[in-house]
Amino acid sequence: MSAYSPEVLAHFRSPTGAGRLSGDGGGRVTGEARDDEGGQLVRLHLEVGANERIARARFQAFGCPVAIAAASAAVARLEGASLADALALRADTLARELALTPEQGRLAELPLRALRDALAYLAPRP
Repeated sequence: MSAYSPEVLAHFRSPTGAGRLSGDGGGRVTGEARDDEGGQLVRLHLEVGANERIARARFQAFGCPVAIAAASAAVARLEGASLADALALRADTLARELALTPEQGRLAELPLRALRDALAYLAPRP
């Protein structure tokens, strides 16, 4: 029996939004989060439009299948989302969606920490 749920394996094998953003564009920010306990790293690359929506989102994740799946699941929800909706995304939502065990659940927080880190780089908006 696999240590990973079918949902984790699906995102791991066919991730949504893996890689970096290509082309030129304004409103681009990158954020990063680490899990020092397991050595995982997630980077989110976002392009935020003038309409306060995430126009494009990509990720880079280094570590176990759960970290990669959590980043993929987050990107699938973030692209097209308003900044308010993006910031409202919760780790327990991702953990349920990926059917994570309690031990794996802490990794669902990684892409959300990377999101907050990325959005901190946006210029203040009036």
